[in-house]
Amino acid sequence: MSSSRDQRRELYERMVGQPVAGNRFVITKLLGFGGMGAVYEARQQNMNRSVALKLIPTHDPTTVARFEREAMTISQLRHPNTITVFDYGTSDGGFLFLAMELLEGRTLSDVIREDGPLPPERAVHIASQICRSLNEAHQSGIVHRDIKPDNIILIPVDNDPDVVKVLDFGIAKAVMGEDDVQLTGDGRIIGTPRYMSPEQILAEPLDHRSDIYSLGCILFEMLCGAPPFQQSSTTALMISHTQDPPPPFAQRLPPGAMSGMPGGLEHVVRKSLEKNPQYRFMDTMEMYESLQAAITSAPMPAGMMDPDSTAAATPVSLAGSTGSREVPVAAAPPAESQAPSKAPLIGAILVLFLVILGIASYGLFFKDNGEAQVEPEVAANTNQAKVEEPKPREIVVVKEKSDPEPAKPGFVQVEFKTTPAGAAIYRNGEDTGKKTPTLLALRDGEPIDFSFKLDGYEPYQAQVIPAADKKLDVALVKKKGSSKPVAKRPSTKKPKKEETKPAETEPVKVNVDLLGDEEPDVERLD
Repeated sequence: MSSSRDQRRELYERMVGQPVAGNRFVITKLLGFGGMGAVYEARQQNMNRSVALKLIPTHDPTTVARFEREAMTISQLRHPNTITVFDYGTSDGGFLFLAMELLEGRTLSDVIREDGPLPPERAVHIASQICRSLNEAHQSGIVHRDIKPDNIILIPVDNDPDVVKVLDFGIAKAVMGEDDVQLTGDGRIIGTPRYMSPEQILAEPLDHRSDIYSLGCILFEMLCGAPPFQQSSTTALMISHTQDPPPPFAQRLPPGAMSGMPGGLEHVVRKSLEKNPQYRFMDTMEMYESLQAAITSAPMPAGMMDPDSTAAATPVSLAGSTGSREVPVAAAPPAESQAPSKAPLIGAILVLFLVILGIASYGLFFKDNGEAQVEPEVAANTNQAKVEEPKPREIVVVKEKSDPEPAKPGFVQVEFKTTPAGAAIYRNGEDTGKKTPTLLALRDGEPIDFSFKLDGYEPYQAQVIPAADKKLDVALVKKKGSSKPVAKRPSTKKPKKEETKPAETEPVKVNVDLLGDEEPDVERLD
């Protein structure tokens, strides 16, 4: 542990036994400290109860005013999965304080480290509660901005050991302002890059969908045992969040774990981790509904673990679809039912043969009476006409010429559209020769990487897991001059000029929310 951290611990420990906010609270124990201050156990004198008291040092009047405004809103949150705020304000010595319910449980960081990867059912149970907590905050206009495992506490209630409590709503905004990504004088970053959304890293305007991205990172970590991006360099990590797709589960989990993974769950994670916010879930309740549908879907077939396999996976809704809250995650049928039975087909062919034979015989019988006629070529070769010639004429399916060809068994028709139209479609990196809009017959449930390229526009990539009667509708973004495009992320604002380059040449000092595994955000005190 660095000497500076030892010194900070010593300074915070000196507060034990001191009154706060007059004599409303008396500090009894240091619970931990991090980048924004320290958390203590304290006694609320007038209520005679123990509380968790967060102290944040500041002498900035703007920060004080912003903190009081945010704390007032946060104190109105009442969801059972959100920590309850009892009191807030300023104290002597330049401290902001926030008095909250005192919880006895484990952080989600501890749970993942000790128990991870978590079973899908447990991970979805935890993530679903976080969704509901965030939904209330988002409806109140609060964006958390610092969703991470250290801010999730799991407490036992009755027979449920994993009741969620989400901490620190709005504190990042209150203390750091609108721009979450800030560097201190010695080059330390304020924030948690492992869970930051691309727009948060690029200091672009953000909304509630930034929390959805962070929650997607947490869900990935619960299921796979580690966050999607793990670079040791802060700069490389932030670049990955803005440019790189998350790795497939199969790269992180052994085949045994993949065989029990619900087919639609990885799709939910990947959609929440879209670089462009408009392609994520509309809100946390849509993500919640998708999680409930995904966990009940059939396990991922073993063939899905082999990239060369053609085994069909569980069909789910396509990433990038917009405007619909319906999340169809249908269970894959049993193996014996996937191949259609041949008995009905043989019976239909036999009936058709008898009908054709009867029609041909009827025509020949009444030819001389003028009551019925057969085609000239049929009369010329009666024996062959009975079996071969009329057959194709009878089995033609009448349909409009513009109708698309029906998909073969095991395939579904997927509609691809772009705005503007005319983009070339690439499948797994190879040109399909097709341009948008078009229909393609794809194997039901088999994930495929598609990309769309159009001159003058940024290329767009998406993983598609076909499901019946679905389409992928992509809004392409124009290229801006000669600026280097950010792969797969339509951006409305250029990144700030080389802000993160110093981190490549100068050593980054690990702080509470940096990447160093040796120093978590809140240090536990034995």
